[in-house]
Amino acid sequence: MKRKKFLSLLAVAVMLAGMVVAAVPQGAEAAAITNMSDLMTRLEVSVTSSHDISFDMDASTSFATTETMTFDFNEDGSYWSVDGTNSAIADFDFNDGTERTIFAVNTGAANCTGSTGADDVAVGIDDTTGVVTVLACGSFTASSAGATVNLEYGSAAGGTERVTNPATAGEYDLAIGGTFGDTGEIGVSIVDDDTVNVTGYIDTTLTFDIDTSETDEDCDASGGTSPCDSHSAVTDDAGYVVDLGELLLSEVTASGESRMHADGNTGTNNYIWFDLDTNADGGAVVTVIGANTDDQDGSGTVSALDGSGANEIPSVTSETLLSATVPGYGICGAPGTPTSGTINIEAAYDGGGSGLGNDTYGPVPESAANGGSPASIFNSNSDPVEGARVQFEVGAAPDETDGTGTYTDQLTFIATSTF
Repeated sequence: MKRKKFLSLLAVAVMLAGMVVAAVPQGAEAAAITNMSDLMTRLEVSVTSSHDISFDMDASTSFATTETMTFDFNEDGSYWSVDGTNSAIADFDFNDGTERTIFAVNTGAANCTGSTGADDVAVGIDDTTGVVTVLACGSFTASSAGATVNLEYGSAAGGTERVTNPATAGEYDLAIGGTFGDTGEIGVSIVDDDTVNVTGYIDTTLTFDIDTSETDEDCDASGGTSPCDSHSAVTDDAGYVVDLGELLLSEVTASGESRMHADGNTGTNNYIWFDLDTNADGGAVVTVIGANTDDQDGSGTVSALDGSGANEIPSVTSETLLSATVPGYGICGAPGTPTSGTINIEAAYDGGGSGLGNDTYGPVPESAANGGSPASIFNSNSDPVEGARVQFEVGAAPDETDGTGTYTDQLTFIATSTF
């Protein structure tokens, strides 16, 4: 009987022991962070980069006073290298649902000494391990549970890059932990080169075209698909011609005026129109030179409308207001409005500053064969220009010494770009 009683007591003791063991509480596991990301400015090996780290705390977790969050760059494991010595407050930004104030940044342990702010956090950086610690200071107001946390370190916070990427390409984990209760790892791929060089080239371009018409229209030289006419009253396909018609002794005859022409038709005199486009850094310059020589005064500097025998109407030698008493011939222009860029009419050809229709003209240099040099009449102000449409007129005024007959000159225009 004693033996049976002993065995019964032993069974009861074993059952009680099992109950005691079952009642011992298990250690609580840290909750996992979610929605993790680390947006970096560079992923190339061995270069400095900014880190913009974001994650959501567990729904039951908040960040409260005296608690820490740690961000382990694993410098002692040859991952990232953290420059704690030179890191400063300006290099950090921290938000846990509330924008917090970076109270201090220290090498080593985070230090809140002297903090009184409800939003203060201190940052500590271990230059050996690469662990960056964010400490909620003593007067800290806790975050909401499950808040989104954002730590910015480097240029993301408006500061300087202080973290150097691993020296070898591969997958690296940035571990997040601390006393606030959650843990997690963010995987980052470091690559051998994160840049791609893109190259291409733009060919140098210069587009220059001439039209002669009483209106602003496109037409071709003689023999083209749509040749210009010599004046408004005919369709003679003459090409690039400015026929001034009858030159009266009593007034200036110019482009845009209606005159009787040698063909017996009364029509409006043509203007000269220029198209100019160039991508040249130094822009383009358009010059003019005539075909004849002014022999009347022996100056040998300007061209002339040559008539028969010794008859000629010399070009003006400088910008001149022509009239019935001031003979000569020349050209002047107006810049129009390019699509982009600007057109500058040279001072000697701007109609006395008033543009077209003022009977004020600039000179046409004599032919190159006689030693003349082209004169610049307009330019793109040393810059590229697109869609320029420039209008020039020709004007002439004979005097009583000029005999009857046909008077002609040939103007050559050259566009030159500076690349």
